[in-house]
Amino acid sequence: MKEFIDQIVKELNNPEYDFSKKSYKIVTETIKTLFVKKGVELGYCSAAHQNTMINTDYLYDEGEWMFDFIWYKMSVTDNQIMESIPLVLESELSRKDYGGLN
Repeated sequence: MKEFIDQIVKELNNPEYDFSKKSYKIVTETIKTLFVKKGVELGYCSAAHQNTMINTDYLYDEGEWMFDFIWYKMSVTDNQIMESIPLVLESELSRKDYGGLN
């Protein structure tokens, strides 16, 4: 799991994003969208509060959750049972200009 998180953090530190000039909402949605994309690749469902501003190819809207974002898998035999939650993400951004996200 750590290697996937490291890949996403590396992508977030790509200079093309230049988060210092963007709103916190855009930064947060970018982070969640990258995790959604990786989750899809790995076969996970994703849950987070709705994205409205970026990358509508990867939509999510599970309303308010306790955490900012999770990956989860549902049971293949009962779609009402959540089988696993391999990733929980909480992102509290205080500064965007300190030279990178980690």
